[in-house]
Order: sequence, then C-alpha cells, then structure tokens
Amino acid sequence: MKISYRKYSLHVYNYFFYIAYASYLPFISYWFAEDGLSTQQIGLIFSIGPLVGFLVQPLWGMLIDYYGMAKWLLLISTGITPWVVVTYRFAGHHFWLHLVISVVLAVFSSATLPVIDAVTVRHAKHNSLSYGAIRVVGSISFGLAVAVFGQMYEHFGISTVFAAYILTMTLVCLLTFSIPGDRKGRPKPEMAGKGAPRSGMTAGMITLLKEPKFVWFLIPVFLAAIGPQMNNAFYSVYISHFGERLRRKSACSILLHL
Repeated sequence: MKISYRKYSLHVYNYFFYIAYASYLPFISYWFAEDGLSTQQIGLIFSIGPLVGFLVQPLWGMLIDYYGMAKWLLLISTGITPWVVVTYRFAGHHFWLHLVISVVLAVFSSATLPVIDAVTVRHAKHNSLSYGAIRVVGSISFGLAVAVFGQMYEHFGISTVFAAYILTMTLVCLLTFSIPGDRKGRPKPEMAGKGAPRSGMTAGMITLLKEPKFVWFLIPVFLAAIGPQMNNAFYSVYISHFGERLRRKSACSILLHL
C-alpha cells in the first residue's frame, strides 16, 4: 500500500494543489474590484507576478539543480504564500501596499507551479507514468472546485476567499511531506567550490541567450502567456460588470477549463 501510494502521490498532490489554486486565482481579481481598485490598478497588480517570476525563477531553478531543494521549496512556497495573500485585506486604500504585497507574493508563488511541474515530470519518468495523466487530474479538480467555491463565496461573501485559500494551501503544504524527495541532495563535487553554482548558472543563461533558436522560441512563449494572464486578471471583473453572480462566473470558468 505504501509503495502504491508513493507511486501515485503526485496524482493526489496535483489534485489538492489545483483545488487550492481554484479557491483563489479565479476570484481574487473580483475581490480587488469589490474592494474599490480600478481596472488599471488590477492589471498592474497582475503584471507584477510575471515580471518578478522572470527574475526569481532562475534562482529557484539553481537551488533545485545544484542542491536538490525541490521539496523544501514547495514547503516554503505553499506554507508562506497564503499568509502573504491574506495581507491584502489589511492594505486598505493604499495602493502602494497592494504593490508591495504583490511583489512579496510573486517571489514565493513563482516557485510553486514550475517546481510542481518539474517534480511531476521527474516522478512520472521514474515510475513509468504519464505526465499528462497526472496533470489532467489537477485540471479536472480545478474546474470542479471553482464551481464549489463560487457557490460558497456567493453564500458567505467573497472575503471568505482568504480563509479558503489558507485552509486548502495549508493542506497542500502538509501533503508536500508525502511526496518523494529529490535524490540530488548535495552539489556535484566539481561545483562544490565557492561561487560555482552561481557562475555555472550565469554561464548557462548567457549561452542560452546567445542561441538564436532559443530566443525565437521565447517569443511565442511570451505571446502564449498573455491570454491566460489577461483572463486571470480581468475575466472576473468583466463578468461582474454585467451584474453576474459568482456562481455564474464559476460555471463559465468550468466551461473554459473543460
């Protein structure tokens, strides 16, 4: 039973992670609008995540590649992120506080999705599983959970998004202990010298950026990311302008994810 659970532990982990994600991501922009932020301010807040992630994610990648810290990074990210989110409630009408909170949030949350994907790919390869089969479990749980949370926020108020996110993400943080650890527990001997990981990462990035094919590949990647980011930032706000209720918004989200 233990071996069987370890084999399918990433199925369970993805399932609950995307439930936690569904409790927060589709509804936070709606809360911003209800809290009095303008569409321009909401767009600026959502633009911080990709910008900070672009700078910070290589650091997270370095820690994983050289020190095997994937599991620890997930523990830190899932443990801290919901408590950073809840500080939005205390920002009041000080928009600069929203920006500061968004920067701090982006630093920690930018590690979550890429690390989960990396751990899932490695786990699938090691256990002869399909990455797509694991990932679709998360997609299904996200789509279904949005409907449940939409009904809940409709009944109890949109402000309960913070409590829901804390509870669900804390569960994910606890589940992180159950996923297999990274077998790369220490730096490689040839890279154990002081400053080696940093110089190795820098040299690798410079080499990549000098490769024309890689630079051209980045262009469609950036363009493909625009659509989902715009949807996350403005879809809830757009629906709310028509007086739609949260449960109808969640129903539309289900159709989008299906």
